[in-house]
Amino acid sequence: MMAAASDVRVGSTESGNREHAGIPAPPAGWYIAALQEAIVRAPRGILAAEVTGRRLALFRTRAGALSCVHDRCCHRGVPMSLGRVEGDRVICAYHGWEFGPDGICLRVPSNVDNSAPPRGARLGAVPAEDDAGYCWVWTGDGPPDALAERTAPLRDASRRLPAVRSTVVVGIGYRQVLLHHVDRLSFVTRDLMRRLDSAANFAVVRVLETPTRVRWEVSVLRSSRDGGPAAPEGVALSAEIIWPDTLTMRRTDGGAAGATVVRYCVPTGSDRCRVETSIWTDDTATPDFALCAGLTNQELEQLSPGRTAVGRGIRVASDYVVEAARRFLEARTIEERNRDLKRYEYRVRISDG
Repeated sequence: MMAAASDVRVGSTESGNREHAGIPAPPAGWYIAALQEAIVRAPRGILAAEVTGRRLALFRTRAGALSCVHDRCCHRGVPMSLGRVEGDRVICAYHGWEFGPDGICLRVPSNVDNSAPPRGARLGAVPAEDDAGYCWVWTGDGPPDALAERTAPLRDASRRLPAVRSTVVVGIGYRQVLLHHVDRLSFVTRDLMRRLDSAANFAVVRVLETPTRVRWEVSVLRSSRDGGPAAPEGVALSAEIIWPDTLTMRRTDGGAAGATVVRYCVPTGSDRCRVETSIWTDDTATPDFALCAGLTNQELEQLSPGRTAVGRGIRVASDYVVEAARRFLEARTIEERNRDLKRYEYRVRISDG
């Protein structure tokens, strides 16, 4: 006998991260779920992903359209990512219930008389789109925003040579990962600046805060031959944090070579994230050249809650940048991010010349 509709545990509408330890939950929006090629390699054509606390299953229809549903069957709660895809349907591995791309149950094999599935039997469906080499999912409750703004950093960089892409799972929250990048990039050491320009005497760090990003630029300066003021040699390194989870870094070498790094620190849970990195290089530049001041994948993998707290407080000039980024990342509303916007700069002596 087929179970009555009231007997069926109709699937969850899994909520995302809630506020954790006083830190606001990730805002609703478009987030990277996976590389496009990852679905091609996925067993049985279905890929598990986690975004802002939501466990998702991604697959493609016969026509190649991207679909995304909650990774939990509404019948017994088995992960849908253990199932398989046939045509336009995703099939649960446990009892073989079949669902369409919109999450609605289309067939229950145990209904030998081919009667309709239980009323309300469906999976939560999530808007999903392909763009810039990634599969994106929308975590909001209302109609999705335009995706173009989120993919703009990738599109700006993609005019150069093809990217080197990588994925690293990190055991701390996405805001903390971004703050570690800021801490590394803003603390301009003599060693770093000598790598950027071995003949430079000074570096100037300029910081600009806006409601949607924090940007900083490092310019190298050389004293003039007559002993006058140092003359700027152009921006050697620039970086931006773009709301809510994106970091871009751009390094140039006297105009002869350049490299761009785009990192999306995708929140997967309150205390973990997935870092999706794309690196573009010009001419002879290498990924190592691009990441001269950023965290390498190996360093990202070593981050853990007990070893990585970025302390509060301002002790040196570079701490202003870290505090600006912290305020920006922890703001709950655009009004909070609009408050006390600043522009400032500081200088670092590299050598006596």
